Amino acid sequence: MKIPKPLKTIIAIGIAVAVFYFLGRSIYRSWDELMRSEVRFNIFYLMLSIGFFIAGSLATGYAWQLALRLLGANMTYWQSIRVIAISLFGKYLPGKVWAFGGRVLMSKQYGVGEAESSTALLIETVGLTFAAFAVFLCSLGFYRSAILPTQVYWSFLLIPLGLILMHPKTLKTILKLLARLTKRSIKVPNLSYANLAKLYAYYLLLWVIHSLGFFFLTESIFPASYESILPLIGAYSISWILGFLVLIAPGGLGVREGLLAFFLKFVIPVPIAALLAILSRIWITIGEILFLVISLIKKERRSEEVEKTGN
Repeated sequence: MKIPKPLKTIIAIGIAVAVFYFLGRSIYRSWDELMRSEVRFNIFYLMLSIGFFIAGSLATGYAWQLALRLLGANMTYWQSIRVIAISLFGKYLPGKVWAFGGRVLMSKQYGVGEAESSTALLIETVGLTFAAFAVFLCSLGFYRSAILPTQVYWSFLLIPLGLILMHPKTLKTILKLLARLTKRSIKVPNLSYANLAKLYAYYLLLWVIHSLGFFFLTESIFPASYESILPLIGAYSISWILGFLVLIAPGGLGVREGLLAFFLKFVIPVPIAALLAILSRIWITIGEILFLVISLIKKERRSEEVEKTGN
């Protein structure tokens, strides 16, 4: 049964309000404990965290280029950056159609067909999803296993599933199925496993860069030990991607923060985990705005050069 759009919006708002309420309540009830803990503010680590976020965002432009080249399409690096940066803000609308549709429409302006950009988006979504799970699975051994729910370890079953889904033949089958369901033109290319593996490895690197930014965000308010790097990276990657996959939550709002606080509590004190979950949303939004500004500044500079050449 199809859920009406107004109901989806209400559910999304309800989830976000409920999660932020419980996170806020956790911080309020533990305020004294929070003040007695080693909370501090370190501007150096904060700036470093934003630097990593921007670096990871800029690296996505190259990943988008790689995906398009596999499909015989091309786009310059700064065109790719601009398309990604502007379409990013579509994710804050209910459903993921605006984020996906926005990138397809903008790519069309640079001469990339809908079939190629839609296919590249599917490859990117599958790649980023399983790269996030891979990072999370690698981090599990560094959690305190005595208190980590045993159900979490069922996620190791995703390893064979991921290898199957990322195989070129499986990907072609998915593309053909999506083409029939959506009645849209989706290119079904001849892909080699070697080229896809290279792209997936790059997606893995993107998660590491972004997640290191989150680690330094944590360091900016709480002295986390370097032994907790992998658990923090894993918590960030899995909460981000699961929030993304929940279609009714715009930008994963509420879902991402709730999951992040859940996994962080096994690594750092609960009130710090709740505080970081809320701060992460602000941090990501600021990072995305700066990423957008960088893409637009580059555009203006190029326009100025064209104008000077014309004169």
